[in-house]
Amino acid sequence: MSANGNNIPASTSIEIIWKVLEEGIDQIMSKLEKGLNYKKYMELYTYPFAKGLGQRRVLYRNVMEKRSNLHYRNWMGESMADYCGIYNYCGDALGARSKGGDLYNRLQDYLERYLDKIRKDSEQLADENLLQYYAKQWEKYTAASTYLNHVFRFLNRHWVRHKVDEGDKNIYDVYTLALISWRENVFNHVQHQVTAAVLKLIEKERNGEMVDVGLIKSVVGSYVSLGLEDSDSSLEVYKTHFELPFIEASQAYYRAESGKLLEKHNITDYMKKVEAILSGEQGRVVSYLNPNTEKPHLSACEAILVKEHMNIMWTEFQDLLDMNKLDDLGIMYSLLSRIPGGLNPLCTQFEEYMRKQMRPGMTVTALIQVYAKNSDIVRTAFHGDEEFVASLDKACRECCM
Repeated sequence: MSANGNNIPASTSIEIIWKVLEEGIDQIMSKLEKGLNYKKYMELYTYPFAKGLGQRRVLYRNVMEKRSNLHYRNWMGESMADYCGIYNYCGDALGARSKGGDLYNRLQDYLERYLDKIRKDSEQLADENLLQYYAKQWEKYTAASTYLNHVFRFLNRHWVRHKVDEGDKNIYDVYTLALISWRENVFNHVQHQVTAAVLKLIEKERNGEMVDVGLIKSVVGSYVSLGLEDSDSSLEVYKTHFELPFIEASQAYYRAESGKLLEKHNITDYMKKVEAILSGEQGRVVSYLNPNTEKPHLSACEAILVKEHMNIMWTEFQDLLDMNKLDDLGIMYSLLSRIPGGLNPLCTQFEEYMRKQMRPGMTVTALIQVYAKNSDIVRTAFHGDEEFVASLDKACRECCM
């Protein structure tokens, strides 16, 4: 008899085990963020699997000495010692390998039913409302899945491990199963809408609007997590469904934006704005994207903002040299150094410029002054680039021959 007088089922058939577990899973999936009732939880999990009435009474008494309702994070930490034996009892009752497959399939079916509602609700939303709902459900679901992975630890350790050792590629630990279930039952159905909504928020941010960066980070983070399979972390989902569309959207945005900027500004002002844009895009990756996105994303932006307009910059280079505009020369160098071969015409022009500066018949003092002045340009504007140093030295040698 239990403490409340109910008969304790002696049978450990899969139907009884699942009925008890399903009630507890319902609470974990639906009420985890509100906190769960200890008494109800322990009635659901402890009594069906404890080996003897004495053990049941001890477990019950230990639990009742604690607070009856705590936030799930406190609960996980403080009460683990009280019910850690439950997992072993469950394993003994199941006969892990004989009934594990049935339990695994029931859990998989449960997750599919649970996620079907999230999918249907998601399909009724759009833009930021969709992102807010998606992020909230994702956070709730992954937190619950982490806990389910503990609850079904006996299943992971015995039946799942046995199937994996046999080479079954379609069996996963419970947490990975939960992620794959989300991917197949939610993500695959709404990822186009979710990605489009994220890209809209990013464009708003680029246009100077305030957006919820944390929301973007949460949603994009789910793409990374959904690459988890067979205990290996892969970025395939993230790269295919977010990174590629993100880079394409960035290119389209900056192709249009660069044209507008060049219509309104001269090339030196354009370069300053491009420098700020690229810095902003780098910060964007750091703030809410995967670090692996930085290189391909910046390269794509540089191709649009810099490479497509290099001819204009090359033409402006001579005027900047003549006017000794070191800051502008430094920005030009910084931008063109990002493009393979982007600096080659500048080196050629700089060498020719030096030849004109160092005329035959100049006094040694005058030569030293010219050399010092242009050495300063190389050091400050061109960051001591060896190609420009070589151009400077070559022109000097030719003058002194």
